[in-house]
Amino acid sequence: MHPSHGKQQARTVAARDVDDSRQVVATYAAGGNYRLTRATLGLVLSETRLDNATSINNVADTAIKLPHDAVRFDNIEVNVRYFVTPKWHISAAYVFAYGRFDTPAGTRYPKWHQVGLLNTYFLSQRSDVYGEVIYQRANELEGTGIHGAQISNFPRASGSNQPVAAIGQRHRF
Repeated sequence: MHPSHGKQQARTVAARDVDDSRQVVATYAAGGNYRLTRATLGLVLSETRLDNATSINNVADTAIKLPHDAVRFDNIEVNVRYFVTPKWHISAAYVFAYGRFDTPAGTRYPKWHQVGLLNTYFLSQRSDVYGEVIYQRANELEGTGIHGAQISNFPRASGSNQPVAAIGQRHRF
């Protein structure tokens, strides 16, 4: 399970979709990894554009209504994974996200900072146990319809800061 020294990987993706309300969604992303003997360093850049957006949503919360805005999210992620042993690795990531909301009341530029730490131990090739902590700070949300920080798959925070912790067991099918 150890990565090989000096191996590089890079990927890009682009997608565009038009739904029934004439909302146009376009996502572009590029990322790459560089493997050292026991560590993997990564960088991911992405952009999502929503034209004529009527809402945005996180699967763990209710939709945020928008008045047919043009919305853009740009993300920069830097991450590292270190293999302590072949069955145990620790990962860390920092994500900076910035948005642009073109609303009838003017343009808004919200920003998010998020850091995370994940500790994983493999029980088998398809099963593991893990513990993770994530912290997010949201800034400049006024006028966007977003009322707090929100880490994916968790309910929205009531303020601009959100810490979460989780432990669990996973089995991949």
